[in-house]
Amino acid sequence: MSAVTFLQKLNATQIKKLTTDSVATLSTAQLGAMNSTQVAALNSSQLSAIDATRVTSLGTANLTSLATAALAGLKLDQLQAITNGAAAFTTGQTAALSTDVISSLVNTDLANFDSAHLQALKTAQIAVLHADQLTSAQVGNLLTAQVGALSSTQISSLTSAAFGSLTSGQLAGLSTAGAAGLTAAQAQTLNSNDLNALSTNTLAAISTDNVALIATADVAGINVAHIKGLTAGQAGALSLAQATALTSGQVAVLSSTQLEAFDAAEIAAFSSDEIAAIDVKALPGLSSDDILGLSDAQLDALTTAQANVLDPNWVQEAYNN
Repeated sequence: MSAVTFLQKLNATQIKKLTTDSVATLSTAQLGAMNSTQVAALNSSQLSAIDATRVTSLGTANLTSLATAALAGLKLDQLQAITNGAAAFTTGQTAALSTDVISSLVNTDLANFDSAHLQALKTAQIAVLHADQLTSAQVGNLLTAQVGALSSTQISSLTSAAFGSLTSGQLAGLSTAGAAGLTAAQAQTLNSNDLNALSTNTLAAISTDNVALIATADVAGINVAHIKGLTAGQAGALSLAQATALTSGQVAVLSSTQLEAFDAAEIAAFSSDEIAAIDVKALPGLSSDDILGLSDAQLDALTTAQANVLDPNWVQEAYNN
C-alpha cells in the first residue's frame, strides 16, 4: 500500500490525530489526494505546518473546505502561494484570516480582494490593513462599520480620489479619529451631504485648517444640529466668505462662544436678517468692536429683545460712526 493510498483511507478522526510534524512531511501527492472531508478536518496548527510550496496541492476546491477555525493558522507565504490569494476562499474563511496575515498584505495580495471578500473582513482586520494600497473601487465598497474602523493614519493615507469614492452613507461611519486624520485634499472633497452624514462629534473633530477649506456653498448646507456642534475653534476658522455664506437659520443657532470666535469683519458681513436672527442668549459673544462695525441697516434690524440685551452705549456709538 502506498503512502497516498494509506492517507486516502483515513477518516476525519484519524486526520485530526496527525501531528504537525507528520503533516509537515506529507508529499504534494498525498495532499493532492486528500478529499474535502479530510481537508475540513485539518486544524489551524496542522494547516500552518504545510509548507507554502505544497499548500496549493490541496486543490482549489478543497481549499474552500477548510474550517474557518483552521484558517487562523494560515501563514502569509501560504496565502501568497495560492492562486488568487484570499479570493480562493469563501467570504467566511476570509473573515477568519489572522490580523497578522491581513496586516502583511500588500499590492497584488490586496488586489485579489473583490467587494464580497473585502466586505467580509471584520473591523479588527480592517483596522490593520494597508489602506493606502486599496483602489478607489475597493474603498468605495467598504461597509459603513469598516470605514469607522479605519484609523487616522489609514484615512490620511488614502488618495483624495479613493477618499472621494466614499458615499455620504459610508462617511456616516467615520470615527472622530478618522476625521482628525483628514488631509487638506480629502477635506476639499466633502460636500454638505457628507458633512451632515457625520455625527456631530465627528464633524467637531475635523481640524480647523480643514474646516477653512470647505466650499462656501457646502458650509451653507450644513444643518443646524451640526452648526451647533462646531467648536469655537472651527467657528473661528471660517473665512469671511464662509461666514457670509451662513444662512439666517444657521446664525440663529450659534452660541455666544461661537459668535465670540468670529471677527468683527465677519459679523459685519452678516445680512440684516442674520443679525436679527442671532439668539438673545448668544449676544454676549459680540464685542464692542463687533457692534461698532455694524451698519445702520443692521442696527435697525435688531429686535426689541436684542436691543435690551446689548450695551446701549455701544449701539449709540455705532449709529454715530
